[in-house]
Amino acid sequence: MNPVRSSLTFRLIQLLVGLFALLCVAIAQIGRGTLTGTIADPSGASIPGAAITLTHSDTGVKMSGQSGSVGNYYFSSLVPGAYTIDVSATGFREYTQRGLTVSVGDIVTVNITLQLGATTDRVVVTAEAPQLKSDTSEISTAVASDYILDLPLTVEGTVRNPVYFMSLVPGYTGEVVGGFWANKVNGGQWYGTDIYVDGSTIQLTRPSIPSFNYGVSVEAVQEFRVQTNGFAAEYGRTSSGIVNLVMKSGTNMIHGTGYEFLRNKALDANDFFANKGGIDNRSKNQHDYGFVVSGPVYIPKIYDGRNKLFWMSSQEKYRYPGAGFALVTVPTDAFKHGDLSALLPGTIIYDPATCNLGTCVPFTNNQIPESRFSAVSKNVISLLPKGSDSLVNNAQNITKNPVDAYFYTEKDVNVSDKQKISGSITRGPKNSNNTSSLGPIYSDTGGTSTTYIRLSHDYIFKPNLLNHFNYGLSRSPDARNVNTAGLKQYQPSALGLNNVPDLTFPGINWTGTSYLSRGSEFSRFVNQTTQLNEDFTWVHGRHNLKFGADVRRQQFNVARRENGSGLFEFNPQSTADLANVDNPGGHAWASFLLGIVKSSNLRVGINVRNQWNYYGMYAQDDYKVTSKLTLNYGLRYEIPYTVAEAGDRLSGFDTSVANPGADGRLGAYVYFGKGPGRNGRRHPQDTFFKSFGPRFGFAYSVNPKTVVRGGYGISYSPLKESGYAGEDTIGFAAQASPSNF
Repeated sequence: MNPVRSSLTFRLIQLLVGLFALLCVAIAQIGRGTLTGTIADPSGASIPGAAITLTHSDTGVKMSGQSGSVGNYYFSSLVPGAYTIDVSATGFREYTQRGLTVSVGDIVTVNITLQLGATTDRVVVTAEAPQLKSDTSEISTAVASDYILDLPLTVEGTVRNPVYFMSLVPGYTGEVVGGFWANKVNGGQWYGTDIYVDGSTIQLTRPSIPSFNYGVSVEAVQEFRVQTNGFAAEYGRTSSGIVNLVMKSGTNMIHGTGYEFLRNKALDANDFFANKGGIDNRSKNQHDYGFVVSGPVYIPKIYDGRNKLFWMSSQEKYRYPGAGFALVTVPTDAFKHGDLSALLPGTIIYDPATCNLGTCVPFTNNQIPESRFSAVSKNVISLLPKGSDSLVNNAQNITKNPVDAYFYTEKDVNVSDKQKISGSITRGPKNSNNTSSLGPIYSDTGGTSTTYIRLSHDYIFKPNLLNHFNYGLSRSPDARNVNTAGLKQYQPSALGLNNVPDLTFPGINWTGTSYLSRGSEFSRFVNQTTQLNEDFTWVHGRHNLKFGADVRRQQFNVARRENGSGLFEFNPQSTADLANVDNPGGHAWASFLLGIVKSSNLRVGINVRNQWNYYGMYAQDDYKVTSKLTLNYGLRYEIPYTVAEAGDRLSGFDTSVANPGADGRLGAYVYFGKGPGRNGRRHPQDTFFKSFGPRFGFAYSVNPKTVVRGGYGISYSPLKESGYAGEDTIGFAAQASPSNF
């Protein structure tokens, strides 16, 4: 596929969906829950055309509708919370039921019987909706806000993560794999669970980094639901269930909460076995604190936003004043001036310039004249930390560790009974800096700064016709570099090191010594997912029909330079007499002073922008066959395009191509893209165009206390990036071995 055409196609789809949303006037919250049921008279006969009003108890936001031709009604895209339903029909008493609780991703069934009488009379019921779900074959578990706030989460080395509440769900399996928390449900694949925050995925492109949460505060979560089986056709791209997190929103009342979770050695007890062994096993001091505040937009005498415009803001900070302590050795002052006599008599330093036919002459008294020093080595020495005069001098290396912080802001607009708008932005920086007391050469900076942006819109054309649009951006950059980045005096050019990029202080390794060494990493990684969803709901008779499209672009941008300013290894062999088998001598520091590099590595040009476009569409019908039997069936179709690089900087081995350098035998290295020397393809793999995902399920209510469910479905795992995306870039990236130290 032409890369320009592919990019334009994606942007055109984004533009069309965006224009459609603007024609609907605005943007609102993702569909979160559904309330459905039937309106009947005392004999059980359906009542069509009954007027229904649904009111959110906390915000006063109303939705209006009518019962259908068979007495059924259907309200979707409901914000989780408590609702009041009012029903009226000619010849019947008005009916009000309060305390209906709708959860995220939930389908709540409330069947209402109207009593004969004057419409001026009213029947009021205060009771929650039945918890037994009789209209869906889906198996799921909701974790409500009171559980989220009341149940403990570990505060041990990192900020609390609401996704860890998945462990409450039947069928959950979780463990730490490679330093990352991995999970799956119902025997699915590791990292196969798709996680949604306010209706858009936070799924990343690398399997070795799960969709962990950096950016959502526990205190800001309203609730979440884990869908493990039998989910509708509107969901795909998962092999291990769906997690739906919904954030809190503002209400008609101003609410505020402040909190701090504190762990302190002074308050913790040491355990028995640690006490017996003389070990202090108490927790390090940790602070997890923040606030959540929400309410209506209200400006006295100017604007009253109650029932219309709401806001919510939260902030969570985590402080873990951890520190590391180690005793390390650095070169002595005498070594820095070329005096290595302290190594005698055990280690002799030989002059490599005198070696002739395997025989070398040692430096007098192991002293190297400063006139023989490499100019680069002289400049490096002036920047190294000072140690004592002992060969093992126990310099103190003290490191300090990170602070995490989450920030979240949301606004909701109730334009009218027909139209609602919502938007939110979340920032979640997670630092992993290590500052050394030995200076910037031995310090590093890193961290992930997650950003979630959500925009959505709901519009009710008719009581039985609803359109929902949702846009989501999830971006997670990851930075890693030593702290000499940007400091002029530490750059290779300032040291006299030519033809090496000015990124950081060059990495140096003294083989055979206990000297503290460091690389020269300066890398940047960015995971990003953009998602557009358009969903249309039509209630027709006994059918609740839903149609929609799901468009996504995932990106993994890599500027990978672990040794961006080079890694230089100095070895004792360069100043040894190799002919003397019993005691060849030599020392890596002496080789360093003379500028004799044994080996080196320099990464050049690994800059990759891998992209995956995904297009999905679905149709779903929930058919109420009888008052006891509901059928849920649908079909999802997906086109998951394989990886393409933005600048066509991909290459690989193709077993079907004749190799001109091997007498035409099959198997040659090829370069993707169009133009001279390219194979005309943009994607290394073929796209699978047969991703049909049928869904079928039923729910049968045997009696008010028993529901039997069953279902069948096919869903497809998303395509993932292996490693760090730099494996297939031969010809566009390289590793050099400079020796001009």
